[in-house]
Amino acid sequence: MTLQMDRQPTRQIELQQQAEIARTRLFETLDVLDRRRHSVVRMGQQAKTVVAPVGLAVAGLLVVGITATAVRQHRALQRARHDWRRALVQRLVPEPPPQGFFSEAGRRVGLALLLLAANEFGKRLLRAL
Repeated sequence: MTLQMDRQPTRQIELQQQAEIARTRLFETLDVLDRRRHSVVRMGQQAKTVVAPVGLAVAGLLVVGITATAVRQHRALQRARHDWRRALVQRLVPEPPPQGFFSEAGRRVGLALLLLAANEFGKRLLRAL
């Protein structure tokens, strides 16, 4: 009987030690879960502070995109109207046919001489005053 009596306290001590180890592991697991919960709550709070500026930025980009599209379409319409007018003017007043190199050069030299003569005439008139 003494052997059974000796084993019972030893067995009881072993069970208490195992219970203590299980309790320690449980508390460590609870601490880890609590830390994770706090980090998730913190991330949620940070997300709430970021939502408003991000939403405003997205709304701003949408407004800019819609405005740019509207301006582009308006300019395309204006260009189409202008091209129609240009086509009408070209039908009514056709462009002169292109001239050769020497005739164009002669025209430009003649114009330059005419401007030079007008400039000299203007200088002489100013000196006479």
